[in-house]
Amino acid sequence: MFFVVIALIPCYLFGAYNIGYLNAIATDVSRSMFENFIFGMSYVLPILIITFVSGAICELTFSVIRRHEVNEGFLVTCALIPLTMPPDAPLWQVFIGTAFGIIIGKEIFGGTGKNFLNPALTGRAFLYFAYPLTWSGDSVWVALDGYTSP
Repeated sequence: MFFVVIALIPCYLFGAYNIGYLNAIATDVSRSMFENFIFGMSYVLPILIITFVSGAICELTFSVIRRHEVNEGFLVTCALIPLTMPPDAPLWQVFIGTAFGIIIGKEIFGGTGKNFLNPALTGRAFLYFAYPLTWSGDSVWVALDGYTSP
């Protein structure tokens, strides 16, 4: 499971760069590749931290309640959840969505390997239906000045 988390690191690195690059294009700002990366990491890193903190709290709580060892399966879920989140997602909603995904999608059904729902997508689906305006609001298709569709 730990190797899956390591394998996802390039996804985070490119995602951070892409956030900065697309922002630079949308706002007509000139930035270097490194500056785009740093700009993107300012969005990616808080979501990563919140996700892993929420997942660790849920996993440790269930380990204490059930009196079993901590399973590293939550690391994969916590590594996948930020990849499904928009960069401007409210951090408190990321925390709640991660907790919902770990508790309902994984722990309720017995833990790692016994769940029939993907915990990461369960958390994402919960956020989509619980907070629809935040996740699919009316500002999705906003035209930029000077942009015309083909």
